[in-house]
Amino acid sequence: TKSTEKVLEIMKDSRIGVMGVTGVTCLLLLKFALIAEMPNAALWRALILMVVFSRWIQVLACYKSNYVRKEGKAKYFIEYNSKNEFLIGGAFTVILFTLLMGMVGLILFAISLVPVLMFISYSKRKIGGMTGDTVGAVSEIAEGCVLFLTLVLARLCI
Repeated sequence: TKSTEKVLEIMKDSRIGVMGVTGVTCLLLLKFALIAEMPNAALWRALILMVVFSRWIQVLACYKSNYVRKEGKAKYFIEYNSKNEFLIGGAFTVILFTLLMGMVGLILFAISLVPVLMFISYSKRKIGGMTGDTVGAVSEIAEGCVLFLTLVLARLCI
């Protein structure tokens, strides 16, 4: 549709603009604040888990979506992502969450999935799948979720 083409055209534009700078600045400030408030006992776990989870989320986003452009750097990753990569990466991620945080880790994993899956679904509805930009965005959302939820859970029960 015309709106899908317009969104993809805007995403292709290399000029970031005021809203882009504002968004990136807010994201970095949020991550900084969450890390600064994190209890020391949970900090190293949160940093490891946020990176591992966000990378697996990229695999999930690529596996569950199709590439919406004709060409692009992310095309190969999205179109040729297999079930094996998704399952092996997911198993490793769940095991790591459990090893580092026990049953609380499974709760953290499950709750962190919700907003990420919502964004993937939104991207599918809005533009018909994923691009490199949306894969990157889903990774940033995942990192923010893990940091925020680890902080909440650390204050409640760690």
